[in-house]
Parts: sequence; structure tokens; C-alpha cells
Amino acid sequence: MAFQKTLEQNFIDALNQLHDQPASWWRKLVDSSDVFLAIRNNYINAYSCGMSIGKIVHEGRSIRLLVHEEYLTLTGPDPYVDLLAAQTSRTRQVVFDEKGYLAHLSRIKKRAGRFAGDERKGTNKVACRVLTVLDMEAAFEDRMEEPDPENEQEVLADRGRMDLIVLAADLRLVVVEAKLYANGELRAKGTPKVCSQLEEYHRFLTSQRQSLEAAYRNVVSIFGRLRGGFFEKRAGHPNWVKGMATPASISIDPVPRLLIFGFDELQKRGIQENAAQIQSHVTIPGFDRGSVIAVGGTTSIKEAHLA
Repeated sequence: MAFQKTLEQNFIDALNQLHDQPASWWRKLVDSSDVFLAIRNNYINAYSCGMSIGKIVHEGRSIRLLVHEEYLTLTGPDPYVDLLAAQTSRTRQVVFDEKGYLAHLSRIKKRAGRFAGDERKGTNKVACRVLTVLDMEAAFEDRMEEPDPENEQEVLADRGRMDLIVLAADLRLVVVEAKLYANGELRAKGTPKVCSQLEEYHRFLTSQRQSLEAAYRNVVSIFGRLRGGFFEKRAGHPNWVKGMATPASISIDPVPRLLIFGFDELQKRGIQENAAQIQSHVTIPGFDRGSVIAVGGTTSIKEAHLA
């Protein structure tokens, strides 16, 4: 299936009407600073802590909100159950409608976060903070199903996804692979595993250049047509304004970047050694020292780091 990012106009209109309702669940999602809304092939994924806490789909005249049941089973203030008590009748609170989703969104986010590692959480934070990020967790092949959060191996082994896609000031689309410093894929006696990932990205970016450029030109346009804090903050950014004015200038940078985060001052020397080792084993033309970006904490990552 071709790489596509699109929303039909009647879907956009329906979302805007829903946003105009002050107490709607969509408005709360769109105005949440810790939620990233990713355009897919005529649906939207809402990410919190790197996990999809809402898949928004348009079917006929209806909007559907699909949420994994694990995120809708909420824990109480006391998570312990006395199995030796005379009477043990206790069930967890379960969200089963939009009113419950709206009322308990913060608890749903927290619940989803229990299934995510620090790497996914950190990537989500960067996507929300840096306004030039167009997309996160973008799969090579569009599929409706997300990894099952109950299956840790499925989540960890979920490959063929680009962590971050960034719109640079010169309208290059820059793909960023994000790794925690603790991730063992950054180091090895021979070739670090992350090198093959970067090579895979490069092959995909080169072979799918036209479809990627068309897809993200659509994303830029769609963001300019959707109402709400998330979209309006980004659509007003100079890079987005320029992209909307001259969409034909948006082009793929075939050289992926590697972002390493989650380290302290004492670990900086190790980072430099890792970066040099990775650079020496990556055979992508143009991949150099500047292609490996090392920033300790997610709050310190700026637009300039990702361009």
C-alpha cells in the first residue's frame, strides 16, 4: 500500500463542528498539551506517552473514537485487594462512553503510560514540545492496528516506523530515529543494531520519495484547515506557513538523523564514543557527525537540533 496521509474534507468539517462544542471529547484532546495528533490514511491517532489513546475514524456521517480496552480499565486510589477479607467484591472502574472518556482522560493517559517505555514517552514529549514535528510513529505501511499494549514483545519489536518527521526551515522533511542512551542498540563490539535501522530508513526514504512528499504536503494542508490549539499552534509556525504557501517546495531529506537522549553530564564521553562508532558503520552518503544528535533531556531538545 502506498504511503498516504489524508483526511476527507467532510471528515475535517465534522471535526471542526465537534471542536466548536465546548464540552466535546475532541476539543479536550486537541487542547491537551501532552497529546500528539497524527494524521493517517483518513483517520487520526492521538498519542500520549507514545501510545495511541484514541483512534478517530470517520464512517458515513459518524465519527468513531476507538480506544484499546486496556486503557479504559482504571485503577482505584488503593490498588490492593484483601483476599482474606470476609467479603471481597471489587471491580475496576471501566470507561464505556464519551462522557467517561472526557471525565477521565487524565487517568486514561496515565493508564496508557504504564504500557510504554521511557523511549516512547520521551519521543512523545519531543513531538508535543517541538512545533516543527509533523508526525510521530509513522509506519512504512499504513495499518489500523497498533501494537497490543499487553504484549510487551510486540510493542518492543514493532519495526518499520519512523519516530519523528520534522519540517525544517528550508522545507526539508527530516526523519529522526529517537533512542534512549540506555538502549543497547546504540553500542556493540561490531556494528551497532541502530545502524541497520538507519540504513533501512534511508532505503525507504529514497524509494518512496514521491509518496512521502505528497503525503506530508497533505499533512501541512490539513493542519491549516483543522481548528483547535494543537493544529493552530503549528499552522502558525513560520515553517508551516511557508510550507502552506509553497507546498511544492516540501522535499524529503534522504539522510535520517539519530537522536540520543536520556543521559547526564557524566555520560557525555560515552555518548561521543557511541556516536563515532555509529557514524563509522553507517554507509549512507551524507551521514556525518551532525547526523547524530545528542541532547541529555527531552526538555532541552529544540527545533534547531532536529533540522
